[in-house]
Amino acid sequence: QLAERVELNHLTISQRLQLLKDGLRDRHPAVRRECSNMLCNSWVRFVKGNPLELLRMLDVEENCGDTIMLALKIVFDTAQARGKTAAPELLAASTFAFENEGASAALTPEGAIYWLARCETLAARGDDEQLEELVQDVSSLAKVIEVAFGKLVEESTDPVALRQNQFVIEQLIKIAAVIDARHDLVGQQNMSAVVLKVSTCELVTEHSVLVAIFRLLREFEDGDNDEKGFIRQGVEIILDCLDPVDENEWEQRREETRRAIELRVKAERAELEAALAQHVKDEEYHLAAEVKERLVELDGSTGGAASSLLASGSETWRKERAAALTEAFLTSVRSSATVPELDSLLEQVIFPSLEQTENQMLRRVAVRCLSLVSHLSLEMAAKHFPVLVVVMQTEDEDASVRSDALRGIFDLMMLWGTDPFVEVADKALGGQEPASPGGESEQQPSFMAELLTQMDSDDAEVRLAAVEGFAKLAVVGRLVNPQIVQCLLLHYFHPSTEEDIRLRQCLAVCFPTLAQRAGSGRRAIEQAASPLLLAILNPPEDSALGDVAVEPFVQYLLYLLASSEAATVQAEFLLTLLISMLIQPEGDHIRALARGLNFFKLEAGTPIAQLAAATDLLRANSWFTDSVARRQFDKWDAQLETLRADGANLSEAELKEASELVKEEVETRRSSLELPSPRRTRSTRARKPRAAAAVLEDGDSKSDGDQESSDGSYE
Repeated sequence: QLAERVELNHLTISQRLQLLKDGLRDRHPAVRRECSNMLCNSWVRFVKGNPLELLRMLDVEENCGDTIMLALKIVFDTAQARGKTAAPELLAASTFAFENEGASAALTPEGAIYWLARCETLAARGDDEQLEELVQDVSSLAKVIEVAFGKLVEESTDPVALRQNQFVIEQLIKIAAVIDARHDLVGQQNMSAVVLKVSTCELVTEHSVLVAIFRLLREFEDGDNDEKGFIRQGVEIILDCLDPVDENEWEQRREETRRAIELRVKAERAELEAALAQHVKDEEYHLAAEVKERLVELDGSTGGAASSLLASGSETWRKERAAALTEAFLTSVRSSATVPELDSLLEQVIFPSLEQTENQMLRRVAVRCLSLVSHLSLEMAAKHFPVLVVVMQTEDEDASVRSDALRGIFDLMMLWGTDPFVEVADKALGGQEPASPGGESEQQPSFMAELLTQMDSDDAEVRLAAVEGFAKLAVVGRLVNPQIVQCLLLHYFHPSTEEDIRLRQCLAVCFPTLAQRAGSGRRAIEQAASPLLLAILNPPEDSALGDVAVEPFVQYLLYLLASSEAATVQAEFLLTLLISMLIQPEGDHIRALARGLNFFKLEAGTPIAQLAAATDLLRANSWFTDSVARRQFDKWDAQLETLRADGANLSEAELKEASELVKEEVETRRSSLELPSPRRTRSTRARKPRAAAAVLEDGDSKSDGDQESSDGSYE
């Protein structure tokens, strides 16, 4: 209906992109099919079969990603599948020739991304004949990239054009990576010369361009068998940027770029001055003012380009570019491999950049590079891990640098596990191995305790890195701990993280994944649920636990526990709800707890002795007078009676014994919480979710339900 009733030009760019993103990736085939039909029929017909016009309406430069590439490939595949029955517009879109809009159309963002998608589609089909028609060989494509590079230099005074030209060069380099050129040595040499000139140009500032260059050079190697050869080549390129062998070549290149910029500015200035004189002569003063503003902007952009050129020869610029190249190079390494040349990269680029206390950008790149180097082998990871730990826990360090160090730490723990790093990290922090008394739970190692405190950081970026890291470790099964799950749940529901969309999106995926996966993840949620609920219902003074809304928290725990296969788990949580209602029958949370009782449908075989005893005690409790909660409780009571009537009836002795156990539990918890009466008021003042402190320290350790027994289970 949307395709039939709403024209493409009536939608905003964001709406068009969202439709493609959601529709083409929907889990249901019918939705994907209808979205494909909307794209291939309605939208392609609207642009009269011109794919470049369609891409202009999607703003590919700002929004280029997997979605646009997927949309183009669907257009190609649909046209092929329909064959002769395909509409003329669809056939035209799938076989578009750049000559229709001029040869320069390939050097626009839309033309470059269309060319790339077409080449990737043909390569995936194995259609070498048509692929060769699009790209004759690597040498010819190198000439096209050289033309695009010259255009970048000429239009460097315009920030928009500079960004567009970098985007075009990136797509052209990706096209070169699609072509199988491993046996075309001449083409490899020509292409390498062009892309290396691009990589050392001061006007190229986009990191994605550098990554595309190294991935292309990686494709030139003999498959995956020559990883060490690629590493040696990459190190050589980076060190040559840092300390060029031929200084004259660099100076000549800078001089050529400077002359090109001067010629471009001179021509544009002449045009603007002529237009200014004409507007003044015609007394069009408002237009003259606009032209004058453009002249001022031109002078500013020229000064910026000149400053960039002057800086390019400086030692600082070379250090920054060498660090950026190092990050792009290490990102392109495919498999674990180490060569002696990497030591030179560490000593000359990474460690000196890490010592730059004044240049935070360079320091951030160095931290990320150190993490990427550690991916290459466990030996290197163990060697450099303490450096990341020290950066992470240094309070005077910039928050962005600390967050990058944290992400590097968690990446290494996901890759190699936690065991190889705990001991070396404790030594880096000055900690000691925790003692392990017989029969007692081990104290948390200092390194893990330090990681937990990062979730309580006042800086949102550091907190996000820590929460994401623990969530990823739990999902991949590297570190699944009930106490950590409690901290993550607290961050998910605490009001202070409401505006942190990325944090909540991460946790919204983490918890259902753990709950649906049998094993340690599900057990951790089962063990964390009841103790954390009791702590939130009865928080210590000035604790962050008191700010968590009870009803959504209870409903979410019930949703997670619904995946548990053992009926005893659900029965234990329901018992926790009933005991909490008995402890405070007039509390603010009574209605939320009562609604939670009816979430599960009890099955035959569920142990109901203590549930029945707690229900009887609550029914007779004179403080339990809330009418809404009573109605929910009556539904629960009826369900329990039905179960007892179906064969789960209890003897008086069993019921009496269960009743004594429930009373004892209620009294124990009331005394540990030091409740003066069933009535209790809760503070509404918002506090930060000091997760590690709130869940793990003294405030909640008073409650028996929060203590882990020696065998790892929660009592």
